[in-house]
Amino acid sequence: MQDCRQAQRQCDLKPYAIIFSIDGIKAFYALRRSAMPVAKTEQIWHNGKFIHWDDAKIHVLAHVIHYGSAVFEGIRCYESAQGPAIFRLRDHMQRLLHSGHIYRMDTRFSLDELCNAAVELVRVNKMTACYIRPITLRGYGEVGVDPRGCPSDAANWDSTAFSPETHLYYVMTLEECTGKPTSYPDQTGQRFLRALNIETGEIVWEVPQPGAARAKTWSGVLATAGGLIFYGRPNGGFAAVDQRNGKTLWQFPTNVRMKGSPMTFTLGGNQYVAVAAGPNILCFGL
Repeated sequence: MQDCRQAQRQCDLKPYAIIFSIDGIKAFYALRRSAMPVAKTEQIWHNGKFIHWDDAKIHVLAHVIHYGSAVFEGIRCYESAQGPAIFRLRDHMQRLLHSGHIYRMDTRFSLDELCNAAVELVRVNKMTACYIRPITLRGYGEVGVDPRGCPSDAANWDSTAFSPETHLYYVMTLEECTGKPTSYPDQTGQRFLRALNIETGEIVWEVPQPGAARAKTWSGVLATAGGLIFYGRPNGGFAAVDQRNGKTLWQFPTNVRMKGSPMTFTLGGNQYVAVAAGPNILCFGL
């Protein structure tokens, strides 16, 4: 496992949501959201131990649920010829510890222990490339605003992209409205490739995606220095659009599911883009 300190890539953040549902409330809440599915893995590291994905749970009265008392990092792990390479792992974990200290959430785990846990997490899940999300949160203990008395707990998804030229953040999203059978029926959602203003969160442009909104195809997004965005569509298409306006410039029908993020590399002075599509690795020259 490498630290990959010299990797010349943008380490992108990935938004996500955890939703708790409680029955018996005589009110209806319609949630309009941009959702990003998380690919299930075998193991999650929790407080020094590896536990099964389905066992990673917190109590509904945990302090973090009510007051958002948590700090986190977003760390990219890239596939390389020498194996998985975690981008600036030690720097990310050090920042996590600093954030927790400022928030009065000092953890009992050292910097080395957290780094080793991340490396081992990638290994036991047999990941070649992934997104690592270390979280330190206030658990169950006190429900008041004062977090003292609550334990501090610590606990992979497809890539997004950011362009320093356009200052836009690119992400695949799912828009839908979900409700209860006794009120509004569930509506068919729509996926979008979106470009967001990194300062305001405003949608600068968006491209509706063909295919079923809940298709099991969630490919990541790749931004190139040449002003292109490569991504996989829900219908199995692989496409490139203009970073400035989302205009489709090129597309290729793979006709299979794509669950991996596209990557780029150079060989012999030429640049290529590759993506895992079904059982195949497809490679295109730029």
